[in-house]
Amino acid sequence: EKVFLAVHGGVLRTLVCYVNDMPLTEYGAIPMANLTLFELAADELVRGAHNIRNVRPEDMS
Repeated sequence: EKVFLAVHGGVLRTLVCYVNDMPLTEYGAIPMANLTLFELAADELVRGAHNIRNVRPEDMS
């Protein structure tokens, strides 16, 4: 199942911090293009498992 989120980059940065168990002080250091695709690849969300990454549209299956 796939879920697509259309959100402001700030929400995505916060999600990246949470999923990767990073402090929110790292928020500003996360590069975010105006249009960004992320893939969350996991059967379950495990904080600190680094299971979120940037993807290109052609990499989406």
